This record gives sequence, C-alpha cells and structure tokens, in this order.
Amino acid sequence: MRVLILISGGFDSTYLTRWAIEQGHTVGLLHIHYDHPASDRELFASSVIARDVGVELDIISVPLMAQALASGVGESGARIVYGRNAIFVAHAVSVAASGGYNEVWIGATAEDNGYPDCRPEWIRLQDQLARPWGVSIRAPIICHTRQQIAERAREKEWDMSLCWSCYQPTDAGEPCQTCNSCTQGGASE
Repeated sequence: MRVLILISGGFDSTYLTRWAIEQGHTVGLLHIHYDHPASDRELFASSVIARDVGVELDIISVPLMAQALASGVGESGARIVYGRNAIFVAHAVSVAASGGYNEVWIGATAEDNGYPDCRPEWIRLQDQLARPWGVSIRAPIICHTRQQIAERAREKEWDMSLCWSCYQPTDAGEPCQTCNSCTQGGASE
C-alpha cells in the first residue's frame, strides 16, 4: 500500500508515520505550511521527523485564514481554523493521485471529535469525494485516545521527542502548556 500522510510535525501525525512504516507501507509525507504562530516549529519538526524515518517530505504553502491560532500565548481551549482539514485533504488528494498513492492518512483522534472536520462522518464524506481520483481517505487512529496512542508509542519505543504540538509557542520558543494541542497529548509527550 502506498500511503501519503498529512504531517504537521505533531504527535498524532508522527505516530501515524511510524505506524505506517512498521506496517510495511510505502510512505510519503506532506506538510501544509501556512501562516500561524507555530508554523516554523511545525515545519522544522516535520523535516526532522522525515529525515529520522528516511522518508521524503513534500511541502505545500497555502494562504489560510488562521488568526484563531494566534489568540495568545497561554490561552486555553480550542482554536478553530474553519475548513482547514478540507483544504489539507484536497491538496493531499491531488498529491496522492499524481504520485501514485492509494491512501491519504490524517491524524484525527477520539479527542478531536469536537472539531467538525475530525469526525468519522466527515472522514467518510472526504473518502467518497476522493474515490473518483483513485484515493481513499483514512483516519486510522480516530477511535483512539492520545493516551492510548502514547502508550503504544512507548511500548514500541518510538522516539516521539521530535514532535511539536502547540498552537502558539511562548516568547522563549517553548510549548505554552495550556492550549488544547498541549493539554490533550501534544507538546509534553
């Protein structure tokens, strides 16, 4: 199976990358770069992870209205960027179809179901839309919590220290430890 993984450099997409490789899939990585407070950190983490696992990283820059991610260092709660995953998946389908990939994987988890574009029904709809292009959309860890995923990564002794999962780093460049990405199993894993 040829799998294109949308990688943010965060915990979930890094886990998916290591898991797909373990399963014997041919893996490609696609990072969508857009303007937000942690964009450079995410790009750096994605690049380091790609090098670490020996997989080529494709990077696409897109204009995206992502002001919600810049709501302030230390602000708790969700930060919603409307339509973000739809934009990411559309680009990934194009890259996958032209690159001979069978599937696109997105790192939505059980904790992400509060976001409309991370729910099983949304993934199924995207899968239906991608099928005419010969591509399937999958969210292999959508029924798993980050705690379950972290436990599995520890059991496998996978290096997850290379990840970056924080919406807005502090002035010192550290994870804020209060945004949803940090508190739901991201930056401190």
